[in-house]
Amino acid sequence: MNVVVTGGTGFLGRHMVVALLEKGCNVTILARSPEKVDIVEHPNLSIWKGDITEPDSLTGLTDKVDVVYHFAAQIGEWNLPDDLFYSVNVKGTQNLMDECLKNPGCRFIYISTPGVQGKGHKRATEELPYNPPYIYEKTKCEAEKLVVSYHKSHGLPMGIVRPDFVYGPGDYRRISLYRTILQKKFLIIGDGKAILHPTYVDDVTQGLLLLGEHQTAVNDIFNIAGPEQLSVEDYVRIMAKVMGVPTHRFKIPLVIGKIAAGLCEKMSNVSGRPPFVSYSKIEFLTHDHGTDISKAEIILNYSPKYDFASGFRLTYDWAKNNNLI
Repeated sequence: MNVVVTGGTGFLGRHMVVALLEKGCNVTILARSPEKVDIVEHPNLSIWKGDITEPDSLTGLTDKVDVVYHFAAQIGEWNLPDDLFYSVNVKGTQNLMDECLKNPGCRFIYISTPGVQGKGHKRATEELPYNPPYIYEKTKCEAEKLVVSYHKSHGLPMGIVRPDFVYGPGDYRRISLYRTILQKKFLIIGDGKAILHPTYVDDVTQGLLLLGEHQTAVNDIFNIAGPEQLSVEDYVRIMAKVMGVPTHRFKIPLVIGKIAAGLCEKMSNVSGRPPFVSYSKIEFLTHDHGTDISKAEIILNYSPKYDFASGFRLTYDWAKNNNLI
């Protein structure tokens, strides 16, 4: 199978490239900066220099390609202009699909986020209405709608996957959280009862491989997540146990947390540096956001293998071995 992966230098995309190569696929990584591709050389791996925001750089990318996995996205970072999110997440997706249309039969798999439905769901199904809270989720939502419209209007075979709260080796975004817990400085905001649905990265690649190989599971949306849901309190407790440190029993009242977030955001608007605490971080730890994976289990035969304790052990070992914590 011939496969294109965008975002192949990122956390999840890189794991997907390795999984595809292990399956014997011919893989092309679309990369703005080929020198950043740090995957060991492989006879079935090639690099295409291009940018999804520059359509001319994509010409010929999908020739003779069976599946395109579209991971590339502008993720949420502090103080970025909204236009950048639209350019990458919406227009970039459209440019890539336009290229796919030149190769009839090429399947387009879009990697989205459960955030398009907002928070407040203990077990969100794929059919719940859109309710994106921030610019990242809003543009991912617009891109999802665009993918569906290309299928309906142009017959593009597609699939949309919403991986939930992915973690694992190679994820540098949460290193600061792990350090704070290891240093016994982390305090839960609120009651700690909000529901999370952590997903080890290898379970995500399993689900994506199943969808890419499935002959009939096309033109649909699937949640992909781990085998267990956890409260925030249990999430922190398990990490602390794996790292061999105690957790604090004291919790910060939600109202105090929001006041602190407001002050931090005002200071960040002046300094330009990301806030230590933000409203979005507080929402993440105080609002339910779990997903229902029964559709993927039934249709794709998806079966997540890593509970959080075992997945985090592998993540912690990676972080230690790379002198990150």
